[in-house]
Amino acid sequence: MYKKDFSEGPPLTASPDGTSGATEEEFQVETPETTIGLLCFQLGPEIYAFHMGDVQEIAHPPAITPVPGTPSYVKGLSSLRGKMVPIMDLKARLNITDIEKITDTDGNRNRVTQRAKIIIVRGPRGPIGVMADRIIGVRRMPGSDLNPPPPHITEEEARFIEGIIISERMFMTILRTEEALGITITKKAHPEGNQ
Repeated sequence: MYKKDFSEGPPLTASPDGTSGATEEEFQVETPETTIGLLCFQLGPEIYAFHMGDVQEIAHPPAITPVPGTPSYVKGLSSLRGKMVPIMDLKARLNITDIEKITDTDGNRNRVTQRAKIIIVRGPRGPIGVMADRIIGVRRMPGSDLNPPPPHITEEEARFIEGIIISERMFMTILRTEEALGITITKKAHPEGNQ
């Protein structure tokens, strides 16, 4: 906070117009900027992020059992410490095309690649796993860096996107978790924001 030392110097006197005579800069108060915590990850050639408040943990690639009759972006079910968790393929959900195929080293088509990870997201009825090609890490970014979605994308695409951040030569798309996963997450606010 900006502080001015009035211990020395002439006393403050009111100006003819009835004000203190102090300038706007002398009364300017610096307020802490809100930051957002993001888990950044790679899907194909692009970088995306979830709010950390939506993320429960990151898991090693599990075996996935397909479930008949589910949408194409639902890869199946997997066991997480004895609990069955649905696993979703965001690339299929968001129509992201790979520019590089990552080899599945164990030859099991129902297992994600060794380079990939599973992001466990908090859902209203339990955890949901999201396949990611690579985890980049956690970033804390100023809220002012969040830009609106680009105007050239369609309305259908825009509903998945909260905003865009360009930082450290990194172009990140911040996803709306509820829309991207087709679920409803009940929470008051993202807990990582500094007020």
